[in-house]
Amino acid sequence: MDIGSVGTCREIANIMVNAIRNKLQGHNNYLSWVRDVQWACSPEPHLWDVLTGVYKPAFQATMEEPALEQAKRMIGELRNQEMGKRENARLPSVSKADAKAWIQEHYTDPNTEYANWKRTCSLLSHVIKNSIAMHPLAYISHCDSAPAMWTALNEVFGKPMDSDPAKRSFMQNYNTWMGIIFKPGMTPSDFVLRWQAAYSECVRMKNGFEAAGISESLAFTVFMNAVSNNPATESWSRNYNFNLGDTGVIERVIPDFLNDQCLSKSSAPSERRAHT
Repeated sequence: MDIGSVGTCREIANIMVNAIRNKLQGHNNYLSWVRDVQWACSPEPHLWDVLTGVYKPAFQATMEEPALEQAKRMIGELRNQEMGKRENARLPSVSKADAKAWIQEHYTDPNTEYANWKRTCSLLSHVIKNSIAMHPLAYISHCDSAPAMWTALNEVFGKPMDSDPAKRSFMQNYNTWMGIIFKPGMTPSDFVLRWQAAYSECVRMKNGFEAAGISESLAFTVFMNAVSNNPATESWSRNYNFNLGDTGVIERVIPDFLNDQCLSKSSAPSERRAHT
């Protein structure tokens, strides 16, 4: 299967997302969500095979040691074939630089099996991220591919909730964290203290429960959602400049939020006097 251009990928992904009737919320609708995803993949069964890990390319083109060692073996076998040596002959030594160059040459071509698999994974990652609610995002924030996301979600929601006390405890704390919002009448400092305490507890728990990793980008998104519905922060949250690729984004946004609220409060009396 050839997914084609980036534009085509986006179109296919959006069609698939629209075909999934209900976003994944948790255990209660996991099976129906899986059925929806499978149905969305049905026009091209290869999508389902990639998502579930049934299909993988013969060679994983990365610059990490396992791939480099595999590339060295493949280059050595090719060189032996070119020299007419027997199949089980000793492989010649291949440098890491040669292995990297070989991977770059053979696996960055947009028409290779691996490149097409990568495009398919990118498409499916978009589908997964846009067909689940914010709560399950915590369980895929550490995943680097659609098959990894699928496996992580199945590990959490595909099993009875009470079968793993660690998961149940994490989900309870996570729900508490997600439920903290900056309501009108609440002081900014009280909100931040409650939000940070709940966030820290979730981060602490992730050490004993790998699938519950919480990325900075997820924490930032949760924080902005928590403050955005308060009229006092509407302008600030709408115009806040950030780059989710930067490290420490959550450490910066909280002081910025508190500073904005402090300035807003101090400017309110003068604004009222100006209108009298």
